Amino acid sequence: MAALLLLGGAATGPAGASALADPTAPNPRGQRGAQGVTDEGLTWTRVTENRREALINGIRVTEGDRLGGVRILRIRHGAVMIETASGRSTLRLQPSRIKQRP
Repeated sequence: MAALLLLGGAATGPAGASALADPTAPNPRGQRGAQGVTDEGLTWTRVTENRREALINGIRVTEGDRLGGVRILRIRHGAVMIETASGRSTLRLQPSRIKQRP
């Protein structure tokens, strides 16, 4: 009886595991492109004495980084200045997403 239970578990184990997504695998949609870089894609900005970073389309960026065809020029509290082939623009956090310091 124990042998049957072991065989049954072995038969379903790998099949069930293949249905789970690997959190370390690269994004299959290739979200590193410039498409979709909008105000809605800007999730947060962090500005400290030593570092400026932002989260755009789920990707953490710093000043000087490239996100597809978009270059990150400057990161400020609540805004990110970008440059594309068509020129410069600024992504802004939506007012409901901005957290003010006490």
